[in-house]
Amino acid sequence: MATGARFRSDLFEGAKTVTPLLPAPASIGLITGLAAASIGLGLAQAVAMSVALFSPVVMLTAIHMLDIGAPLVVVVFASLVVAVRFAILSLSLSPYLDRVSTAWKWFLAYFLLTPTYVLSIERFDADPETDRVAYYLGLSLPGWVVLQAAFVLGFQFGALVPAAWQLGFVIPLAFVALLMQFLSARAGRIAALAAGVLAVVGDGLPLGVGLILAIVGGTVAGVVVQRREGA
Repeated sequence: MATGARFRSDLFEGAKTVTPLLPAPASIGLITGLAAASIGLGLAQAVAMSVALFSPVVMLTAIHMLDIGAPLVVVVFASLVVAVRFAILSLSLSPYLDRVSTAWKWFLAYFLLTPTYVLSIERFDADPETDRVAYYLGLSLPGWVVLQAAFVLGFQFGALVPAAWQLGFVIPLAFVALLMQFLSARAGRIAALAAGVLAVVGDGLPLGVGLILAIVGGTVAGVVVQRREGA
């Protein structure tokens, strides 16, 4: 198969694979958009945050920190802490893309989410002849478009809701929606339990430190369990 034909084939194959999963980013995007509207962000600010951060859990962390009035430096630090797990995923995925240029790696890294990572690894191991850039983009682009569109819709709806309705509850609701994606695996359940306990213990700590503690602790617990199961 010619290179161009293979690229198109694997691109569409990736899109076909991820299509059944698109309701998840759609629902999370809607709720995250509502959360952004609930703290008084403008549309331009919200869209810029959504495009720049992309990851729903990073966006929600930033939104929560802004909601509690944390200084900008704390907002940035908390977002970076949450994003550390993507660095770990990148290190794991990097050997599969060793022949890809640095510019492409930077571009592809922007789209890295856990489902993209898992599906990419499965495909690359099953079919070494796959055009890896094409398949990865096929997995990534539909979810990006759906998430951004849903985010804008959620934000627009939230902006129309009277302030008296008190939409602050949508921030924890969005975290719950994200959490439900991971409860099917034992590592996900352990991570959720650890994060929940730490969130309760850290409740009341200043500048949202409790949330950071819960995220870091839950992530570490999940990674430890996953590594032990894979050993």
